[in-house]
Amino acid sequence: IVGRGRVLVGSETQRQGIREIAPGLGDRWLVRGLAIERQPRYSPDGKSVAFTSNRAGGLDIWDISLATGALRRLTDHSGDDWDPAYSRDGRSLVFSSNRTGHFEIWISSADGSNPKQVSADGVDAENPSVSADGKWIVYSGFRGERPGLWKVHPDGTGATAIVPDTKNRLPVPEVSPDGSLVAIEVPGNGEMLIHIVRLADGSPLPFEQPTRKVIPRPHWMPDGRSLVFMDRHPGGPITLWTRPLEGQAPARRLPGFEGLGSIETFDVSPDGKRFAVSV
Repeated sequence: IVGRGRVLVGSETQRQGIREIAPGLGDRWLVRGLAIERQPRYSPDGKSVAFTSNRAGGLDIWDISLATGALRRLTDHSGDDWDPAYSRDGRSLVFSSNRTGHFEIWISSADGSNPKQVSADGVDAENPSVSADGKWIVYSGFRGERPGLWKVHPDGTGATAIVPDTKNRLPVPEVSPDGSLVAIEVPGNGEMLIHIVRLADGSPLPFEQPTRKVIPRPHWMPDGRSLVFMDRHPGGPITLWTRPLEGQAPARRLPGFEGLGSIETFDVSPDGKRFAVSV
């Protein structure tokens, strides 16, 4: 309080933009402004990127053409829509929405039309990823009766626990390109661990990668032979790292991401040559 009827106020605003980086070839901003633009997802044909944005007020899913820069709004609802992901054939968009009062998994046409609720967790279903054959949507449950990693058919039937419980933490999943495996993050002793389980039954593979990021959400390279994930050196910014599934090769930091600031979410292009990062 600085005087009668006068108050000094400090205001802090979070901003996030999405940048596309092709290591060794260059980079460019895709969207940048006063909004929070995050969770980028390449379309299967690599021609556009879907992302979550609050540029119109609430959280909705938008799309930007990589050729023209044209923006298109895919969802328009008073509730929050986020976590976009495409089916492999590019015909469907899956996302998480609380438009019914709590977050559930939804599916729509790729342009956002004809949205339909898929999951029925009743509390919090998020982070969908679609199997290669389109038969399963894998997602994470949080709290309630269905914590852990789940899969469900796009029509809402066949909901099955893959990893029933992950210490009440969101096991952010990503299905492998061939649809047989799921990379997830799980809490460890003071750090997060990336594990790989089989989609069919949740059985684990002998793979463990510690990270210092709270929710790393790993992504697969297109050949399915290695993972890309977020990590940082102690005290340093969050950057992208990669590690092969087989062999004993350690994780290595990918070049070209220095000086961006911390990366919050990212995706790998279908050809594996470009990365869309929210910073």
